[in-house]
Amino acid sequence: MVLDSGLTNAGFEGEPFTLSKKRVWRRLDRVIYSQEWAELFNSTRVSHLLRRLSDHHPLLITATRTEDKVPSSFRFKHMWIMHPTSKKWLNNPWVPLSTDMAAGNEAEKQFYRLPSEANLINLNRQNAALVHALNLESEFWRQKSNCKWLEAGERKTKFFHSLVKKKRLKSKISRVMDNQQEITDSTKIKESAVHFFESILCDTSTTSLPHDFLFQFPQVHQDVLLNLCQPPFQDDIKEVRMSLQSRIVTDFFRGTPVPRSFTAISIILIPKNGSPQSWSEFRPISLCNVTNKILSKLLYTRLSQALPDLLSPSQSAFVPGRLIADNILLAQEMAHHLDMRYT
Repeated sequence: MVLDSGLTNAGFEGEPFTLSKKRVWRRLDRVIYSQEWAELFNSTRVSHLLRRLSDHHPLLITATRTEDKVPSSFRFKHMWIMHPTSKKWLNNPWVPLSTDMAAGNEAEKQFYRLPSEANLINLNRQNAALVHALNLESEFWRQKSNCKWLEAGERKTKFFHSLVKKKRLKSKISRVMDNQQEITDSTKIKESAVHFFESILCDTSTTSLPHDFLFQFPQVHQDVLLNLCQPPFQDDIKEVRMSLQSRIVTDFFRGTPVPRSFTAISIILIPKNGSPQSWSEFRPISLCNVTNKILSKLLYTRLSQALPDLLSPSQSAFVPGRLIADNILLAQEMAHHLDMRYT
């Protein structure tokens, strides 16, 4: 109901309830704003403050307008493949929707001025093109909003647009606590995030082996090594990803250097709760390029054939269907059984 009306729920930060009366705890007070408000302020935060004499918690609305827009990474849109000349259009800028609307309006004017058979055919053709363009626009916003529960065929562009704006506002980090200090400046928030996760993900410890350390590492057969470096067949690539970027994959196995953009990843912060306050309440995940996934999957498929020669049966973490904790649980059960036997 709220999204269909073009309104957006601002959410909240702090206590989950706004009414505290004896045994009654409810969230009755909410902040809802329109699209006009979202165009004026691109960030709206609602904080539930501590109550004093009243039963209701006061709500603090913080609306800010910032102009620092970060360019987003490239995302393939499903609507592109719906166009009959998608291959040609993927290499050229998309024609805006207003072009189809203008052509439809002009055809309608011509038909009303001269209702002939030719103008009627032209009007129907332009209306069909307009409907197709509207379907493309709806599919575009459906994918950006990540709405999967709505039935296919429903064209609710305004609804999807509201979901996109709500998702965008929810994903924005406007304040964070770092070393017991609140940071609200966008530049300082970025620097604080980089410093925090670099200290976690970077390992500065080194391990050195003694000089007299001797260990005979297992080796794989020569035919397995040749299979690892052999350029894959088209069927192998198609099995991984429907032959997408097949030429790039075959060139990689022939020794062609891969551009750094193919191995670059995007680090995304996933909140662990509804209102995260510090960096420890975010979980970082990495999103890699599709080409990188194809290369990794092919290497994994080929290396899995050589793993039996490199690993012992006790290394259950590398055996399909087993976990790294299986040996730990087995040892724990054995110790528990012995303890119960002699007590």
